[in-house]
Amino acid sequence: MAKMPKEFTSADPAMYLAALKNTIPMYSETGKMDPKGADAVLAVFSEGSPDVAKANIDVGKTFTNKFVEQAKTTGMNAK
Repeated sequence: MAKMPKEFTSADPAMYLAALKNTIPMYSETGKMDPKGADAVLAVFSEGSPDVAKANIDVGKTFTNKFVEQAKTTGMNAK
């Protein structure tokens, strides 16, 4: 929270911190996206957008973990 711009946190720091703590569990510790998570994102967007709902989106074709896997072997932290 201390690294965020003050305009994000200054209105109500306690509320911002509570919101931040509540969202942290949704982030992947490995950087990979679980296919169930992708399905959930599509479901949420489908609820709010009729265009998305009727688009027949194949979630398996819309994301990949290839970048994360490649970064493990070629990135700064590669062994």
